[in-house]
Amino acid sequence: MKSKTCPAILIQAASYIYNNQFAKAFKLLDTFEPESIISEICKRVLMHPNEHTDNLFIEHLFGPSKQINLFDIVLRSVPCVTETTNLTFKILKDFYSQPCDSFTHINIGIGKGYFEKQLLTDLSKDENIKNIKKIKIIGLDIDNSSLRESEQNIKEASTLFSKNTIIEFLPICQFAETIPESFWTKIAKEHVDLLGVNCAFTLHHLQKNADRLTVLNNVAHCNPQLFTLIEPDSDHFTPYLPDRLVSCWNLFGTIFDMADVMKLTKDESDAIKYIFFGREIENILINGEWLRYEKHETSRHWLTRLIETGFKPLDISNYQINHPLLDLVNVNDGILTTAYNQIPLVSVIAVTK
Repeated sequence: MKSKTCPAILIQAASYIYNNQFAKAFKLLDTFEPESIISEICKRVLMHPNEHTDNLFIEHLFGPSKQINLFDIVLRSVPCVTETTNLTFKILKDFYSQPCDSFTHINIGIGKGYFEKQLLTDLSKDENIKNIKKIKIIGLDIDNSSLRESEQNIKEASTLFSKNTIIEFLPICQFAETIPESFWTKIAKEHVDLLGVNCAFTLHHLQKNADRLTVLNNVAHCNPQLFTLIEPDSDHFTPYLPDRLVSCWNLFGTIFDMADVMKLTKDESDAIKYIFFGREIENILINGEWLRYEKHETSRHWLTRLIETGFKPLDISNYQINHPLLDLVNVNDGILTTAYNQIPLVSVIAVTK
């Protein structure tokens, strides 16, 4: 178990590092004896404050330990990730279940398309859209192999619909912030009854506020009736290292506590703590601002940015989670935030244009 609060000695060391007083920081850290995995990882990273680290989904794009493969373990084993994904699934499924002739679904960071496969599978059983004329799915990702898997998963689910239903998949291997506005404007001009957009655990990788606004402005150009966003509710965007450390400690230390209660296998636990989240902690606590890609923000910051780009919050307070370890907090203004031991973890945000 982690300490209830981040140890003062780690915070002081982070302050020294932020002020480039490395000798003082290392001398202090040498005296610190970690009592938990989160304290062990934090100490190790602070001892190497300028070690190079790249965008994790680029640096670890190949091999069995690539970040997207490890995320599959996180998705099924970490309740706050599983439950927010399931909750978003229900919101989108209800949205697309409205009687309609056509809908377009966009996923920014589609991964392997498991979400879309299950979504299509469930929708194929719905009488309201059993004979829908056209479904278009647009998947954005930076990993070509994941997009190929998405295509296969969507193709398999497509066979469950009527032969008169056209299901089109458009894969785009590109960073979302580099896609031109004209692409999004074209989507807005296409005749479609329903347009929904989902983005899960992706936008926090954008380093600059300007890039985040670019993506959200472009999505707004499509005029989607529904835009769902899943993001950790933690502030790792701030350049001030001691504050990042405390936020990091609270978020990941709490997730590690929850993983311990879940009694995962050693392989699952190690993959989650030391590799997947361990890599994220390394990037969050690196001293060089230009090297950081794991820049989570609070739900309120995300909502403010969404409103700034023309979106309006939707009332999703009637949706619930089903895991005994989790509570829902911040159930208002289109936000549902999961918490464990009163620590906010991951949020679902739903808005409309």
